[in-house]
Amino acid sequence: MTELACRSYAVGHANEGVCLCLHIGPYRVLLDCGMADIHSLTTSDHPPADVVLCSHAHPDHARGLRALHQVYPKLPIYASDVTSRLVEFNWEGPTPRFCQTVSWRSPLQLAPQLTLQLWPAGHFPGAAVAVLTYEGEQTYKAVYAADLTLSNSRLVDGFPLEELRNLKPDVLIIEGNYGTARHPRRRQQENQLAAKISQSLSHQRSVVLPTSVLGMGPELLMLLRSHHHFTGQDINIWVSDGIADVCDTYLKLLDNFPATVQNFARHQALFWDDRIRPYVRRLGSVSQVVAQRSDLNILIAEPSTNLELCYDLYPGPWLMMLPDKPGRPSPVAAQVRAQVRASERLQASLETGALLLDTYLLNSHCD
Repeated sequence: MTELACRSYAVGHANEGVCLCLHIGPYRVLLDCGMADIHSLTTSDHPPADVVLCSHAHPDHARGLRALHQVYPKLPIYASDVTSRLVEFNWEGPTPRFCQTVSWRSPLQLAPQLTLQLWPAGHFPGAAVAVLTYEGEQTYKAVYAADLTLSNSRLVDGFPLEELRNLKPDVLIIEGNYGTARHPRRRQQENQLAAKISQSLSHQRSVVLPTSVLGMGPELLMLLRSHHHFTGQDINIWVSDGIADVCDTYLKLLDNFPATVQNFARHQALFWDDRIRPYVRRLGSVSQVVAQRSDLNILIAEPSTNLELCYDLYPGPWLMMLPDKPGRPSPVAAQVRAQVRASERLQASLETGALLLDTYLLNSHCD
């Protein structure tokens, strides 16, 4: 019997998501389930694995979990506490919580001779690096890093590499979308984005930042709340409903965030604020938006939002900043560009220069 092997169901090509099966000793551990179609996992009456591990809540790692749980309700699914609460944003309608939570750094026995430890991966709230150890006649140690980031971001501390430096695993599994290309440091990228937004606002051009529901929305909001370019500015920041719901969940999980974030929240509102400029508001009805219209606006919205709404927020020119994604096209950017092409109003604005498109990169991986 092969005691250490890995089978791939999906590896992220063409936005198919990530789903791997690690064979370690006599056990099978399903690493993530990001496939929209899980048919390849449900071809028999028996589950495709003994346990499932969800590294984090992003759709390309988690969107197939609910369907898998519905087919095999007794199949245990493990995740960090934050991930267990965020995965529900992958699906519409109420979803009972089905993930069993794992504490950081504390070994958990999944089965006889098989243990799991999780370390914070950076990258995204709740994201985990998993260390799986099988201690039988021979010991095997596998590290599933999935997506990790060494640099601190606005809401997440970077992966604590020093804690695992002498681990010496038998195998390391990690995504490689960014390849070996070198990119500027995360804080430098944030400053570049802030400077572009600030310059646009100084030319009386409002800004829209499309992002997925479980994307960069809260990070972007924290950047705008805390960066010196925007402090005290007479700007309305609007946040669409889906992203606003994620922000509300973050507020419930505040104890899990870095000390810097908790300290910020002690002195002023983390997200929603109509006292300290720039004001941050949920994107309500059009009548409410028009009533509170200001001279300049920033809109953070999921790409499914009708972006013609920009003109209700502010009838002047707009800059649309689309996220870049090294190694493969950004699904958010592709969806927004398709919406622009399909809208006569947005297309006309693009042709006249009333609407400008630009891109930005905020590293969230460290291959």
